[in-house]
Amino acid sequence: MRRPAALLALLLAAAPAWAAPEPAPLNWARLRQMTPEAISRQLFGDLGQIMYLQPGQIPATDSFRRPFRDLRFLSRPRASYRAGVCETDWVTVEFRWAPGALGPDPAMRPRRIEVTTQFIVQNLAEARGGGPVVEEALARLETACAAIDPRDVQPIIATTAFDVTGTVAPLADLIEAARAGRALAPLECLGEDGEARGEAECLRELARLQPDKMFHAWLSAGCDRNETGLYCRNASVFDFGSAVEIRFEFRRGSAAPTRVFVKPALDTSSIE
Repeated sequence: MRRPAALLALLLAAAPAWAAPEPAPLNWARLRQMTPEAISRQLFGDLGQIMYLQPGQIPATDSFRRPFRDLRFLSRPRASYRAGVCETDWVTVEFRWAPGALGPDPAMRPRRIEVTTQFIVQNLAEARGGGPVVEEALARLETACAAIDPRDVQPIIATTAFDVTGTVAPLADLIEAARAGRALAPLECLGEDGEARGEAECLRELARLQPDKMFHAWLSAGCDRNETGLYCRNASVFDFGSAVEIRFEFRRGSAAPTRVFVKPALDTSSIE
C-alpha cells in the first residue's frame, strides 16, 4: 500500500541530503567505504537513526557493473492499530546521474522517494485474536515494535493491519490442524506440476509451514467469482526456497472457512 505523503514530507524536510550544501554524490565505490548507518544519515539526516539499509544491495567489488539506480530501506517498526501487529515503511530512494558524471561507476544524486507500508506480526497469539490495540496496551506494543530489527523478520505486504490479523488466524489454525493430521476444512491442493494432491499429502506439506513466513495477505470479495455472500482471505507463505498460496473461502456470517485451496505461488518477488 502506498502511504499518504506524511512520511515522505517528513523525510524531505528532515534530510540534509536534499538541501544545500549538498553532500558528495554516491556511487558504488563510495558506498563500499561507508557503513549502513552513514548511508542512512547522509540520505535522511536525523531520521537516519530510524532507517535500516536493507542488506545485499552494495557489491563487494568493483567488478559489478550494474548501474547504481536505487537504495532500499526499512523504517523502525511502530505499533499498528491491531493487537500483535507492527508497521514498517519500505522506502526506496531512486537516483539519477549527477551533473557531469561519467565513467562505468558514475556519481549519482537522489531523485525521488517511494514509500509503502508493510506489516510485522510481533505477537502471534495476540494477532490471531484479531482485536484492536486497547489504549492501555498501546505503549507496550509501541516499545515491542521499536525493538524489532525489520531486516531480521519477514515483513508482510497487505493493505491494512486488519488483513494481516484476519489472514494469519486461519493460517495458523490450518497449520496446527495439519500437524495433528486433520483438515481444517475440505482441501483442494495442486502440486507444482498442476496435478491435484490427495488430502494426506497436502496435510504433510501444510504441516511444515510456519505462520511467521507469511509475506502477503489480502482479502477478495466474492472470491474473484462475484458471488454474493462469499469472500476469501488469501496468504502467500514462504516455504523453504519456494512459496505457496493459500485461499480460505468463507461464507458471510461464518467464522470457519468452508473450503481451503492450496497451490504453488506464481509470484515470489516479494520474498526477501
